Amino acid sequence: MLTCVAFFNFGAHLFGRRLAFSSPVFKLNNGLQYFLIVLFIILSAEQVRILSGKLIFNPFDYSLEFGNIYEDFYKKSAEADGGILAFLITIVKMAIFPLILYIFCESLGKDWKKLALIGFPFAASSMMRGTDKELMDLAILVFVAMFYKGMINRRTVALMLPLFLFLFLVRRVDRYGGYLPPCLADRITCFDFQGTLGSISPSLEILYVFITSYITQGYYALGLTFGLDADWGMGVGHLPPVKSILCSNFDLGCTVRDYQYALDGIGWDPLAQWTSVYPILANDFTFFGVPFFFLVIGIVFKAAEAEWIKARSIYSLCTLIIITQFFIFSSANMQIAISVDWVVATVVFLYVPIIRSVLFAAVRR
Repeated sequence: MLTCVAFFNFGAHLFGRRLAFSSPVFKLNNGLQYFLIVLFIILSAEQVRILSGKLIFNPFDYSLEFGNIYEDFYKKSAEADGGILAFLITIVKMAIFPLILYIFCESLGKDWKKLALIGFPFAASSMMRGTDKELMDLAILVFVAMFYKGMINRRTVALMLPLFLFLFLVRRVDRYGGYLPPCLADRITCFDFQGTLGSISPSLEILYVFITSYITQGYYALGLTFGLDADWGMGVGHLPPVKSILCSNFDLGCTVRDYQYALDGIGWDPLAQWTSVYPILANDFTFFGVPFFFLVIGIVFKAAEAEWIKARSIYSLCTLIIITQFFIFSSANMQIAISVDWVVATVVFLYVPIIRSVLFAAVRR
């Protein structure tokens, strides 16, 4: 981990300004922007309906019983079979998602109506599934964009952080029906309500245990991964959603045994527990190559930041958001390990600048 962080900083400080960061401009008129936003909402609503049986436009489908919602969602999603319709929705939604991200960043501070419309399916999906991911995605998207646009102040942080922690706490407790077990499912992380935090407030102890578990369980899985064997991922090993689509729809790559498969073989369920970003990247790059991946994104990060400062490029702002999310989720399993929408956004805003810069340098030579 320290090596990877060091390589990221080496890339940013030693080579970042040498990258010819090319920032395309998506010229989307107002009408096209609203069309894409409405399409995004409809596709998101249909995805939620297929997976949960609920409609985000129906106020009676919303509930604050997060535990029941979460349990019901996972039961129904395991049984859901949207067929060709679900496949087409997935393809179209992931194709327009980078444009939605671009519109969001461009509209922040200018058009709050578009922001509200884009934020609606994120929040609604979170409510219908009883999960935190969508709200976390939205929070990071808003916070990073506001930070680079100079809209963050202490009052904003003071309002956003307690609200997020409160929602996080309520959902965690409600998933257990209001009665927490002595230890979490891993049987390693336990509550101590007689300790310092527990004696001040049980809520503080609950927050501490859950947040600590979320941050550290992926690193524990990383430690388990050393010594395990895995097949080369053929370029999509670090993109599990893409691998899943290829396998389920085209019967490609189904027999490739990655580090997630190896962890599952020793009792660490990667669907229920996190693995951290490192084993997932190692599926394609090996553990020796992962630091060089960090080196490259360090270079892109610095180049994108310089481009934002110089030209206020919305494209570079989207790149900065992608890289920030990568680090925030690095202790878990990173966005491109669980969401095909964010896979495409990562390709467009992180991988494409790398490819364009390499091609540009080759042409100049």
